[in-house]
Amino acid sequence: MSENSILNFSINLPSKLNIKNISEVHNIISTNISSRKSLTIHIPDDSDVDLSFVQLIESARIRAKSSGVGFNLAEAANARLRDVLDRSGFAAAFSEEDEKFWFHGKARQ
Repeated sequence: MSENSILNFSINLPSKLNIKNISEVHNIISTNISSRKSLTIHIPDDSDVDLSFVQLIESARIRAKSSGVGFNLAEAANARLRDVLDRSGFAAAFSEEDEKFWFHGKARQ
């Protein structure tokens, strides 16, 4: 079986998810979206997250949806990521679908 024929694929992202290495993270996600039917992203608990990562994930969600690729987070957003979502204003405008994606249906703390 070729690697591209795997229907559900998971990737572990590096702990640096910020503007300094967003290009590397973009390449990881982009390559896998274009060659998978479904992609699950694992974000380390100790990740260094900033707004560039949130923007990248939102863009990847749009790309995945338009390509018919399943795209989700393995776990609900951790405290650091939730803080970035709140401070950036993203969380305030979330739809029900956004809440499900980022928070897995768990109430924000």
